[in-house]
Amino acid sequence: MKHTVQSIIDKSGGKDAVCEIIPSLKPDTLRSWKRIGIPEKYWDRLIDMHKTRLTVNELHKLNTIVRGGWS
Repeated sequence: MKHTVQSIIDKSGGKDAVCEIIPSLKPDTLRSWKRIGIPEKYWDRLIDMHKTRLTVNELHKLNTIVRGGWS
């Protein structure tokens, strides 16, 4: 399955749900992820929110694409 930053946020319950689980985040911060990728320090929480549907490898690949690497 091909993930996007938006699909990961949506499948985590949306911006509000992500910000509730990770209180240090603000909705504006999530918007910047579309440009900079998802910081690694949040990967564990996002993977937990997705159960088994999201992996470290998928997040790494997504960040590489978002940051202008290979597609």
